[in-house]
Amino acid sequence: MSAYADVERIKRRTRRWQVAHPPNCANSYRLQHFAHAFSPTVTEEEPSHLNSTLMLQAMPSHSVTHTEAQLDVQANDPLGDAFYDQEFRGNAPNALIEYLSFNNGLFMRPESGATPYHGRFGYLLQGKGVGKSRCSMEIGRRGVFVIYMNLRHSYSDLDLPVGDPIPRQILVDNFGVYEEDYGMSCCAFFAAVFKVFGMELMNIMESVNNVHLSAVQLWHVRMCGRDTHHRSRFFDCIRKEYEQTFGDSYRGALELRATCNWLIKTFPSIFNETDTPKVAIVIDEAQRLRHDGTVPAYSRSEVLCRVIADYSRNAMQASLWVLFVSSDPAVAMFGHTLSSLPHDQPATKKYHTQKPGRRERQLLRRHVGLFLPFTALGWDHCALPLGSVKPKDVAQLDHVARFGRPWWHMLTYFQKSLEGYLLSAQSTIWPTMDSPISLILPRYCLRFDVGRLGAQAFLQKTITSLFAIYGTRHGHSPVWMQAAYPSEPFFANLCASQLHQDEDVLGEALRGLYHGLDRGYILTEPDHRLESRLLLLSCKDIVAERLPRLPTSDARLTELTHCRMVPVTSFLETMFGPHYWPSDQGSSHRARITFADAYVNFSHWIMSDTEIGKSRALDPISGWSMKEWLLRLWTRTAAIQCSGGQPDIDQIIPIYFDIPDEDYTASGVHDIRSLGTSDDRHADHGRGSACMSYLLIRSRTGSSHRASFPTTSHCHCETLGMPYITIILDLRSDSDMVSSTLIRDQLSQCLQIRAFGASEATFKFLTSDLAYYVNRLLARHRSSAADDDIARGLRNRYTYSGTALGGLLRLANGYALVAEALKIRRL
Repeated sequence: MSAYADVERIKRRTRRWQVAHPPNCANSYRLQHFAHAFSPTVTEEEPSHLNSTLMLQAMPSHSVTHTEAQLDVQANDPLGDAFYDQEFRGNAPNALIEYLSFNNGLFMRPESGATPYHGRFGYLLQGKGVGKSRCSMEIGRRGVFVIYMNLRHSYSDLDLPVGDPIPRQILVDNFGVYEEDYGMSCCAFFAAVFKVFGMELMNIMESVNNVHLSAVQLWHVRMCGRDTHHRSRFFDCIRKEYEQTFGDSYRGALELRATCNWLIKTFPSIFNETDTPKVAIVIDEAQRLRHDGTVPAYSRSEVLCRVIADYSRNAMQASLWVLFVSSDPAVAMFGHTLSSLPHDQPATKKYHTQKPGRRERQLLRRHVGLFLPFTALGWDHCALPLGSVKPKDVAQLDHVARFGRPWWHMLTYFQKSLEGYLLSAQSTIWPTMDSPISLILPRYCLRFDVGRLGAQAFLQKTITSLFAIYGTRHGHSPVWMQAAYPSEPFFANLCASQLHQDEDVLGEALRGLYHGLDRGYILTEPDHRLESRLLLLSCKDIVAERLPRLPTSDARLTELTHCRMVPVTSFLETMFGPHYWPSDQGSSHRARITFADAYVNFSHWIMSDTEIGKSRALDPISGWSMKEWLLRLWTRTAAIQCSGGQPDIDQIIPIYFDIPDEDYTASGVHDIRSLGTSDDRHADHGRGSACMSYLLIRSRTGSSHRASFPTTSHCHCETLGMPYITIILDLRSDSDMVSSTLIRDQLSQCLQIRAFGASEATFKFLTSDLAYYVNRLLARHRSSAADDDIARGLRNRYTYSGTALGGLLRLANGYALVAEALKIRRL
């Protein structure tokens, strides 16, 4: 190419940049030309501007002034107190460091015959409020220099950490029209980050006498805490260095490699040869790098990953990582187009190593050369030890909000009324949950057919990426939305309140449930277990809403409506009517007295993976007794849906007997003094577990007249010595009736109930919508048979392949042939 053509090419690029960034733009960045970036004679010498004293300069007057407003907010910021000051619970930070260390080993020493990994970039993915941001920062307390940046656009009192405008302006807002311009901008950005970090690290190491761990701790305090002054100055220096670097003599990826080499060679004691991560550049809210369908036509995330891959492979080797953090599963595909680019071939005119290459038109959606995302952030971070709360106080807000994701408990740091807490949560949740069936998923333990093409798309549409819980998997897509929603009593209460505020909402949710079953996204369960869960929990909701609310001066001690315990007698009479008691007057009287102090409490269902009793033998906490296991369920207001292999029983609902203190020891049930401790919490734990029992439900069709009731031996449950209840449901029976019997064995008393039919004559609480859809679900069982094993096995071969439209179309075509051949319901 002639010199004249080179000059004209440079001029065209300059004009394109000036169009995209006019001079009057307050945040525009200057780009003149890239002559040296494509010169074949350029050598990887030390980068320019390394002798600058940026970190010693005061923040200039024209720098971003958002920090002053943030400082005013943080002066009275209870959510910030909860986020930054509370100790992080759980082992997720250590697991994240192991994840990065293991991946660094794979990158440096790939397995024989395996595809090499593209670059040192990984993913931290999970739903909102699970602790992603805090976990990525917490590795800074464990020996890793964390350069944290958040691409969030605005400050919200419910979203922390706040956004960092300078990284967002460079990576998201101020992009060029052309892909090569954005690639050069990314190179300049990372070069500026390395330079400024290196200069600051020099100052820190000098101040701590070159003690590595002390330097990491000081860096963490300044950059991952509430010290907005240091963070603002750091990013302002990056902006200045970026503008100086992105100038006349900028050489693109060569300059970035040289800067990376300088950083590694300057601190040999830090960047040693071990796989342990030394520096982690955390890009939070990374989903904002996704292409939104507007100008520009290229994908920012793919260009950014190519820049990272280039210096990862061509600069000096050190465990220096970029971690994309998001609640969007599509982020796990960042860098997927690198699979279509050569790794070992020299640079050609089509693909320059000095700049990111142009994206291939035919995208390969396979997760080749990319690391699986990290999703193991744990659960119940804020939960208190068992026995810290009395069994009759488990519905209190401060207790319920501690289960599940820690975001719920952070809301309680605001000084608000109960309604204020709920409104704060709802203002974030409901705008993102488009379908009313979203209100059912966290409560009724729905099971999804993950082999169906549309199941994951259905989940993403109903739950959305905001509140989905993900797990890693191999195959076409690196992450998979969990088919069964985990236990979150606070979220269950929110969904129940929204579900029952209007009868139309309940009707729409049930209609969505029916369509999900009809289309095969939601699995049809044998013996009407889903319909049974629907009836039992709906009845409990009605009883809980009728209870009067107890006044309290502290909103955090207020009881959440749908997490409150309800009397067993009220629960059963609401379900079956007042005449369900044994027909014998003496037995009826004894039954009423026996269960007068008994309560049930469940706000949602959770699924048991293995048989009860046998599962505890495999549990690392093998000392759990049946009573303690029931107390744990009671404490989180949950009921159990048994596994398919559980003999003679389908559901278990915990029962608590509120025995007065003076009657407790005298009854011979348990003596608190035998606990061997004076700790009140342990005493409440022992007393509470001793007062636990259960309600056993067995759903059978057509043979309930001959079916025997479940017993403790049938369900592998230990004998508790407390009264318990068993119910047999035959929802498909042509007759509508309820009968009960009180029996007494050698150790306890049992109230046995048989219920036939699914009409208002059997279930007295049924509303018109609920009765209509329950009977539609039952009718659907009669008209359609479950897919046989061959059809299911073939269908499971065509799994959901992520968000690639081409992959979906290819799989859809294959699935259509299978569906036609086997005459199963098409999607």
